[in-house]
Amino acid sequence: MDAPIVVSTKHIPPYYWPEHREKFIETLGPETLAITPNYRININVSPPFPGVVQDRVVNAVEAGVLLFSDSNFGIEEILTPGKDFIKFSFTDNDLSEKLQYYLAHPREAYDIAMSARATWDASSVPGFAYKQAIEHALTLRTV
Repeated sequence: MDAPIVVSTKHIPPYYWPEHREKFIETLGPETLAITPNYRININVSPPFPGVVQDRVVNAVEAGVLLFSDSNFGIEEILTPGKDFIKFSFTDNDLSEKLQYYLAHPREAYDIAMSARATWDASSVPGFAYKQAIEHALTLRTV
C-alpha cells in the first residue's frame, strides 16, 4: 500500500498491521484535526459502533481531503459512496487498488472530496458526530 497517510483507530484487522504498520498513525481529537489537512487521503476505519460518525470523518470532509471509509451506516446517512467518499473493505486488494487508483487520478480524488464537502455543508448540523455518539451510548444503557 503506497498511501501518503492513514489516520485511523485500533480497529484495523490484524493481518494488515505487519505489512503496513508504518502507514497507520493513531490520533485523537485535536491532534487529528491538526494533521488532517496535511494529507490528500484519510482512511477511516470504523469502531464497532454502527451509525456513529467519528470526528476524523468530519475533519477530513471539512479539510477537503479524500475520505476512504469501510462500511459505516452513519457516514452513509449523509454521504454517498462513490460520489462523496470511497467505500472499501479489507478483503482481497480492494483498499490497495482503490488507493492506487485515486493517487494516480488526483483530479477525480479532488472532485469527490469537494462533493463530500458540498454535501456535508448542505446537510450538516453543528456537533453532529458528538450528538450521534451520545445517542448511541444512551441506547447501550441498561436499566
